[in-house]
Amino acid sequence: MMGLLDSKEDNLKSKLSFAKEAVSMLLSGEIKPESNLYTDMVEKLYSILRELLEAGIIEALDAYELVVMLRCRFSSLPESGEILRNLKEALGGVEVGSSQD
Repeated sequence: MMGLLDSKEDNLKSKLSFAKEAVSMLLSGEIKPESNLYTDMVEKLYSILRELLEAGIIEALDAYELVVMLRCRFSSLPESGEILRNLKEALGGVEVGSSQD
């Protein structure tokens, strides 16, 4: 049973690591906001952060709210770059570990 919990925790850690790298990649400007890849990456970020919240990692809430804003960008919202910078900062405070129990 413990191995299963460790495996789930490792999976969440891996996804969190991917999310952090994806935000850095989006911030780099190499992927344009109007591209399908950008949209796909934002959707993946949304999925990962939702999964973290469902796993009880409440520290992911701020990042989740930011990715929701990014996901439904309207002209009245701040530029996506600002949202991404805030998202990167919010993800910095999210950790997956046995202390989350």
